[in-house]
Amino acid sequence: MIYFIKKYYKQLLLVLIGFFYLNNTFFFSRWKNHDIINHDVIFYYSYLPATFIYHDPTFSFVDSLPQNFEGRIWYLTTEENKRVPKMSIGVAVLQTPFFLLAHIFAKIADIPANGYSWPYEMFIALGTVFYTLLAFWFMMKWLELYFSKPVIVFTIIAVAFGTNLLHYATYEVGMSHPYSLFLFALFVWLTEKWHRTNYRLKFTFLLALVLGLITIVRPVNQIIALLPLLYGVSGFTDLKYQLLDIFGNFKLIFTAIAGFILPVSLQLIFWKIGTGHWIYYSYQNEGFFFSHPHIIDGLFSYRKGWLVYTPIMIFALLGMFFTRKYACEWSINIPLWLMVHIYIIYSWWCWWYGGSFGSRPMIETYAVLSLPFAAFLSYIGKSCRICKISFALIFTGLIALNIFQTKQYRITLIHWDSMTKRAYWSVFLQEQFPPCYDQLIQPPDYGKALKGEEEYD
Repeated sequence: MIYFIKKYYKQLLLVLIGFFYLNNTFFFSRWKNHDIINHDVIFYYSYLPATFIYHDPTFSFVDSLPQNFEGRIWYLTTEENKRVPKMSIGVAVLQTPFFLLAHIFAKIADIPANGYSWPYEMFIALGTVFYTLLAFWFMMKWLELYFSKPVIVFTIIAVAFGTNLLHYATYEVGMSHPYSLFLFALFVWLTEKWHRTNYRLKFTFLLALVLGLITIVRPVNQIIALLPLLYGVSGFTDLKYQLLDIFGNFKLIFTAIAGFILPVSLQLIFWKIGTGHWIYYSYQNEGFFFSHPHIIDGLFSYRKGWLVYTPIMIFALLGMFFTRKYACEWSINIPLWLMVHIYIIYSWWCWWYGGSFGSRPMIETYAVLSLPFAAFLSYIGKSCRICKISFALIFTGLIALNIFQTKQYRITLIHWDSMTKRAYWSVFLQEQFPPCYDQLIQPPDYGKALKGEEEYD
């Protein structure tokens, strides 16, 4: 029995997490109220019915839909009066197998096969859980190169239940972050393969292909390319020779370009058909303010502070001090990449990213941060008994806190975009709204933030 558990610990852990995730997903069954294809998901998903059902990537079909059509289709209008989704195509690409299954199911069950009836929403939920579990699989395959099985198990449990991923994998499904988590996990595992096989062309192509998918899911995330470029680097001399090895090999570069262009071309073609331009900035008047990033707000504010609403990831940051001991190849590139990632995402005009639980653009980073998190667990595992017990209590408490606050967010005790210090502590560990709750929250001024001004009146 012990041998079986040790041999198949990854599969057993995925079954346990999958059971909990699916139980949570079906408990809420948000597809029954058509609550899944909503907000940003409307944009992410819209490519699929437009392509496979209505065969019209220009979205002209919207004008001829019946009045009782139950779906929501959003698009932006270009300067040439053409229609285009705001979000990029990557999430839809990954959702395609589940969309096709939903379409077949709807036809067999004699349910409206229009892309927006409940089976399509249910399969979005199932697809989100699937890719999240796949992310955990590649995270474990990567981590087992450096860490013991118990450390890996507790690291995955922390990410699965101690972070805001839990909310986006089981409740507010269809957003890009669980899909990006999967791609990030696959990317770091392929990075390891790529370097350990001395840049084998097979892994060069796959690594670039995944980078292309990362780009079309969430373009800002392509900065993750820093990880393989800086892998194993300990100084400028190492960096110089590594970059010469990579960029001096034309066969390698050609293979990488081919792999990257393959998924990216899907977005370019869609833009060309829909807008008449090969490249189109669909966010229009939204942009970055790199001279005025909100890094402190993004990390520590009560509105959306990453470490306020996902405090367990403090251990991942602490683990960076121990990464050199356990996985020295990743001791430089992970901190450098993380700093750049944080700088970019919190330079976005809406640094709190609208209505969301915690700092959602940090969710995909958990695939990478699992390594320093595991390094910290390994360090604690060799410490004194009192330290281990204290950490175990804190670890358990933070997971319980995340599960509880996830529930609070669902019932809006934790407000989607207007939390303050007073509001946070008034609802801390509470299940009822405090008196005068509306006076404790402070809605941001989106118009001012869009112009790069402070979002509070």
